Amino acid sequence: MREFISAGNIANEVAMLRTTMSGPIVLLEGTTDSRLYRRFFLPQPHVRSIFCDGKPILLEAMSQIRRRRIRGVIAICDADYDRVLRISRGDGVHFADLHDAETMISYSDAFHRVFEELINRDAAASEVQRIRDFLIEVACTIGEIRLWSIQNEASLKFADTDAGEYLQEDGNFDLEGYASQVLEDSSSGAASVGELLSIAKERRFKNFGIEIASGHDFCSLLAADVRRRLQNPPDSLTASLIEAMLRLSFDAECFARTQLARGLDEWQGRNSLDLLTDAALPLGS
Repeated sequence: MREFISAGNIANEVAMLRTTMSGPIVLLEGTTDSRLYRRFFLPQPHVRSIFCDGKPILLEAMSQIRRRRIRGVIAICDADYDRVLRISRGDGVHFADLHDAETMISYSDAFHRVFEELINRDAAASEVQRIRDFLIEVACTIGEIRLWSIQNEASLKFADTDAGEYLQEDGNFDLEGYASQVLEDSSSGAASVGELLSIAKERRFKNFGIEIASGHDFCSLLAADVRRRLQNPPDSLTASLIEAMLRLSFDAECFARTQLARGLDEWQGRNSLDLLTDAALPLGS
């Protein structure tokens, strides 16, 4: 039924809901976001959440809702590069901490639990941090290319290029091989392999740190890193599996420590509406 999901239809659905309920209405970017964030909201009928099938539809729906002056509506989506590029999405739109939900979760206590489950042994905090930070750094170099493509309208295609396939047995990342595959998949003459390597290594946006790293790239790299550490890694050990494990391990206690939780708590206070469960409220609320 995704062909019927549009910004206009969502705005109309919100308007109809507002005639029958007074509680918060939350627009969510995707199905995985819906499953993640709904755990921290009060249940229906107190709070209603609506799946938007993508950030562009969510943002346009919120624009229409603001124009129609429908109150008590909030949206949650990935930041992507909006904070880096200082793009404002208007009132009521709240971002995940860092680049997206996956990177936000990877810098919570949930990540340590997931990592130990993946390697099937206990791990010291220093080991977990070292491996996470190394893989995030690799994801940031890829993120520089992603961001350059957006800024220069290069239309590079990343979806079919699995970053983990270019993590070598010695732990080094084959950036040249990765960039070559992206260009091959893109059929784009906007850049050469050498130019993409220079962009990645120059790190123009290094001051933004983790904001540059895509959670999907990070999870793909983590899956590859864990596979090379295990003697008989299961075929099911993929980026998608790790993303699901991160979401499942991200509990209300972890959520309550995020900037996102604080922003939502402030929103519900300003609007005199109850949105979050008690367990998901930031400390001191």
